[in-house]
Amino acid sequence: MNGRTTRLVTASALACHLALALTGCGGGRQYTTPPEACGVPVAEESLDPFLVDGEEVGAVGDSLADPTGTYPGNCELRVDGRLVFGAHLYAEEELVDPMSGGPWTRRFDAPQKMENLPFRGLGAVDGRRAMISAACGAPAVDHLVLDLYTSPRAGGDEAERRRDVTALALGLVPEMKKRLGCTE
Repeated sequence: MNGRTTRLVTASALACHLALALTGCGGGRQYTTPPEACGVPVAEESLDPFLVDGEEVGAVGDSLADPTGTYPGNCELRVDGRLVFGAHLYAEEELVDPMSGGPWTRRFDAPQKMENLPFRGLGAVDGRRAMISAACGAPAVDHLVLDLYTSPRAGGDEAERRRDVTALALGLVPEMKKRLGCTE
């Protein structure tokens, strides 16, 4: 081999080695988007804005859709140990207004009322959190309250985050109601 050929072979070998090393080292999502989050079916497009690069996704805590569960329930979805979203599920005797100014409202930075919920209930949202109180009518749950919070690392501006948090919460609540056996 002449000097030029040796350099080309060496450069090609280094480029292949570097490409293999970078592929093996990761970057991007190396996991499959879960069809359920915290025991609740969730649409990929609702969850996608909150997912981060990593190798492993998993839930920590209680199922939020277990009719024999205890309240309050708590669950977090994490990627490589980093928070994607977390949720608390409460069973209440009556509908709770997250905009009432009481202890529920203190959880928000700048809440806005959620309008036109596709079920009987009340909701509020800010750029990192949503809270929905909905009628249920199941034996163990007259009304449920979902308190959803997302990672501070979630991107986008305030309006985008509100839209994304709203979509995730509105995707979770009807599925939770089905699994909990809600009749309302």
